Amino acid sequence: MDRKEIPYAKNRSASSHPTPATSRRSVVRRDPSAMTCPICGTGFLLDETQAPPFCSVRCKQIDLGRWLDEEIGLPHEGEPDPEMLD
Repeated sequence: MDRKEIPYAKNRSASSHPTPATSRRSVVRRDPSAMTCPICGTGFLLDETQAPPFCSVRCKQIDLGRWLDEEIGLPHEGEPDPEMLD
């Protein structure tokens, strides 16, 4: 039987079949120390930063400023306890 007569062999080339090398490339293995900075979105390695979980001291300071300006904070429910205000 000629290749042209085999229905499943039509219009196929060797490059259209996945090889073990290309199959392995599709599996993404993440480095457990790879992180993304929550402020600027830059990817970095945890071992290489001086200010985890941020990529730099600058991003850490930006985050601290947001907390101090009360742009972000922890959620709370109800009215404050009057005894705690005294």
